[in-house]
Amino acid sequence: MTLNTFHALVQSQKEWGKRSGRGRPQSVYANSIADNLFGDAVSPRTDHDFDKGSGGEFRAKEGELPKGLVLHSSSVLVRNVFDYWRGKALAPLTNTLKPPRSFIDFRFEGKYGTGVRGGPCNLDLAFRCDDDWVVGVESKFTEPFAAKRELPFVQPAYIKIGRPSSWQAIGLDGCHELAMEYFCTDEKRMASHIDVRFHHLDVPQLLKHVLGLHRASQGKYRLLYIWFDSVSRESKKHRDEIEDFHQASQLGSRFGSLTYQEFIPRLGEYCSPDDTTYLKYLTDRYGLGVV
Repeated sequence: MTLNTFHALVQSQKEWGKRSGRGRPQSVYANSIADNLFGDAVSPRTDHDFDKGSGGEFRAKEGELPKGLVLHSSSVLVRNVFDYWRGKALAPLTNTLKPPRSFIDFRFEGKYGTGVRGGPCNLDLAFRCDDDWVVGVESKFTEPFAAKRELPFVQPAYIKIGRPSSWQAIGLDGCHELAMEYFCTDEKRMASHIDVRFHHLDVPQLLKHVLGLHRASQGKYRLLYIWFDSVSRESKKHRDEIEDFHQASQLGSRFGSLTYQEFIPRLGEYCSPDDTTYLKYLTDRYGLGVV
């Protein structure tokens, strides 16, 4: 029987854990947080970023293992790819991701208020750029292919009947139309009544990111969606949904997307021989074919 995309990705990480000796036998967990990170890179600054974030991936909770022990964790993926560049020149990342302005620095778990009562948007990564530009990164590994317990929705606070929505108020009519597809005043009824066209892409999450980035940068931003591709029908559908979102949102150059399979080989073209161990790790663990 062919594994679906989610289980295939999980299985690939379990196999890496066994092959490297860093995974627990017959388990989706690494032996330790350090074993789940490139170069055993337990960085105090990065730990601080994640401690201030919403997920608490690398903190142990009473009676629970931290999410950062999970081999197929998306937070572990984004940390393994980007934490390496802390304290280094960011020109390779700038040349690869081609932001509107050059990167100055970055932090994990970038939080930005949306102007609406409630929690801020929580980006996996936030880059500060020249001329006060901001680039926010939403990173995905297995999440688009995992079974959903409930559908995402847009909270009523963002859309007030008889008044411009949060997106209309800043001239993002395309985003408003998308938000209306997920608008429901009754969270419990939504799961059984809403008819959505996006099954792998978390549209409400991206719309919230747009609000937070716009407010933080006075419109000088780009939202970048980086995801892990797989040769499957589910993955193709995910790619189609990303393009559909881009067109329907009318965000233009303020939204971009690429896969890790596209990103890492391009990054390798701008790396030096000193980065070989890092690139080999990403190839061996995630099968990205860098070197």
